[in-house]
Amino acid sequence: APGVGGALAGESAGGRAPTALVVDDGGTTIAEALERRGVAVSAWRRHAVGTQPGAPFPPDGVFDRVVLRLPRGRETLGMLASWLAARTAPDGALWVAGRNDEGIRSAGATLAQAFEEVTSRESRRHCRILACRGPRADVRADPSDWLQCHQVGERSWVSWPGSFAHGRIDPGTALLLSVLPRLAETGDPFARTLDLGCGSGLVAMEVVRLRPGGRLVGLDADALALEAARRNVPELEARCLDASVSIGKGNFTAIVTNPPVHQGSSFDRDLTAAVLTRALAALAPNGILVAVALRGVPLGAMMSATGREVTVAAEDPRYRVWVAR
Repeated sequence: APGVGGALAGESAGGRAPTALVVDDGGTTIAEALERRGVAVSAWRRHAVGTQPGAPFPPDGVFDRVVLRLPRGRETLGMLASWLAARTAPDGALWVAGRNDEGIRSAGATLAQAFEEVTSRESRRHCRILACRGPRADVRADPSDWLQCHQVGERSWVSWPGSFAHGRIDPGTALLLSVLPRLAETGDPFARTLDLGCGSGLVAMEVVRLRPGGRLVGLDADALALEAARRNVPELEARCLDASVSIGKGNFTAIVTNPPVHQGSSFDRDLTAAVLTRALAALAPNGILVAVALRGVPLGAMMSATGREVTVAAEDPRYRVWVAR
């Protein structure tokens, strides 16, 4: 909205050029619009963009304006609002944009825990922009304050809100974990392993248990999840990359993955094909790719189409685990 764009640019105290921090823009649109208005823009991208890694935490500094796209989940919003309040100038503002069906209309209560004043600035086309002013001094600004420890069965691990399957083992990963001990009984498949889409490292923890001393690489686009994975699995070599663009060098005896196959809520064949192509190319001769997905995702057929031998290692009413050799 033009009016909001002007308000975002504004002027800083003392008449100097205002500064802004743009969070996970998903592109450069917002940053470029602010720069055209004379704003000095910094960016915090938590997620990798292509081969450019993300950063787990916001950069140091204090900014006149902070721009945030509404994240999923109240706890995640509360965490980000606290971190960003600590980086908002006393006379500055945090601007949060989101769709009505994403929960922007009820986000004010959460944001009010980090800011004295939260107002609706614009509302149109089923979207809303909230302006948050007066950053509170008592926010939980230290990332360690939001790090949570979880116990599921014999497993104990840490993660931050907003990470995939935060605080739980999702059903697909549970099925994948059930297959790994059986695969470890034949040869030495986990001598050099890539956990593709490793999240906070739950599968990597099992690989270390099954094959101590092996080489273990964890790849994820979410830098915050990777930071937790490093803490959960000290042996992990972490790579923050978009797997559809690059997974880096590798000659892996095994790749295990609950792969990214969706954009939003829809199956994305091109994304899935790009990830599979790069994963299969990174396998050593006689290496195996172990992948889990919803039964309706044609993962097995897509791997078979590359000429690999593909078998079903496990399945339940919702998920299926394939092994490609």
